[in-house]
Amino acid sequence: MYDVVSAGSISNDGFYGAVSTWGNSTHVYNCMNITWSSNIYYSVYLSNCSFCLWCIGLKNKSYCILNKQYTREEWYKKVNEIFKTMEVSGILGKFFPGTMNPYYFNDTMAYLIDDSFTKEGIEQEGYLWRDDVMKADIPSNADVISNKDLQHYQGYDMNGKWSINPIILKKVIQDEKGNMYRIIPMELQFLQKHELSLPEIHRLDRIKLGFRS
Repeated sequence: MYDVVSAGSISNDGFYGAVSTWGNSTHVYNCMNITWSSNIYYSVYLSNCSFCLWCIGLKNKSYCILNKQYTREEWYKKVNEIFKTMEVSGILGKFFPGTMNPYYFNDTMAYLIDDSFTKEGIEQEGYLWRDDVMKADIPSNADVISNKDLQHYQGYDMNGKWSINPIILKKVIQDEKGNMYRIIPMELQFLQKHELSLPEIHRLDRIKLGFRS
């Protein structure tokens, strides 16, 4: 197995560029979410399939290209031609290109773990980069407060017990970057139980801090 993420079991073998692939699968190359299948190439969400190229969402199928069924002989002929073209183009063996990713790279787990990636380097690889601040879909009549005002909603009471005013659940908080977020009931209970202050930055920035600590 090489370049494999969240994949494999005792009977799995021959994985390259496989993500979330399980169930006694063998010879899976540059694929995602494959189970109980063999000889699968550049495909996504296949179950109990074999000899498939560029397919998605198939079950109990064999000798398919772009979800179209072929005979065994036709399949081998066409796949050999396709692989030769891909090899000449220099893309054979490479994982799905960044241009196929519909998400902003700086919102992915990769960037949360390591934010040393640059916009220029990422866009050169074909990925999208978000320049705007993260904003929730906030109604125009929402009660938005600054994170600098959170001190007015929390503190120790007369008995020395940490308390957070539950009215904060109805507020939208904006941090210094302009990002907006809300506090949910479960989060409020956790903060009060452990005598923690209300967070002053967006949750994604909080996750980043966790990786740096």
